[in-house]
Amino acid sequence: MTTIREGGCMCGSVRFKTHGEPNRTYVCYCKFCQKVTGSAFLVETVFPKVNVEFSGSEIKVYEYRSPSHGRSLFVQFCPSCGSTFGLTTQRFPANQNMFAGTFDDPNSFTPHLQIFTDDAPKWIELQRGSDCYREHAFKVEGGMNEPWRKAEL
Repeated sequence: MTTIREGGCMCGSVRFKTHGEPNRTYVCYCKFCQKVTGSAFLVETVFPKVNVEFSGSEIKVYEYRSPSHGRSLFVQFCPSCGSTFGLTTQRFPANQNMFAGTFDDPNSFTPHLQIFTDDAPKWIELQRGSDCYREHAFKVEGGMNEPWRKAEL
C-alpha cells in the first residue's frame, strides 16, 4: 500500500497530497533556504512531481535566479496567507520539493543529509546520523560530492 501524506498552507486555502516515499529528505542551511523560511534552516523532502497533487486555491510561484549557479528555483506559496510550502528547480525539473513543516505530520520524515553546513548559524548543533556537506550534496556537473562528516552510527 502506498503511503499518502497530506499537508497545506497556514490558512487552508492550498492543500496537497504526496504518494509514496520521498527520494530524499535533508536539512539545508543555505542563505536562500533561510530567507524562504524566515528561519535558520529548511527541512525539505523531494518527491517525483507525478507523486504530488495540489488542491484548493491556485498556487502562486516566485522565480528566483541563483547568483551562485544562474539556474532558477520556483518557490510555491499560498496566494492568501503567503505560506511557502514547496519549490521546483530548473536543474531537476522532474522533482517536487516539499517543505516538511507544511505537512500535517512533519514527524513522518527523518533527514539523512545536511547541506550547506558552512552557512548554519553557529548555535546549531548538526544532527547526528546524517551525512554533512559544506555546500550542495550534488556536484554542478552531476554526481555526488563527498560529505565532510559521514553519518554517525
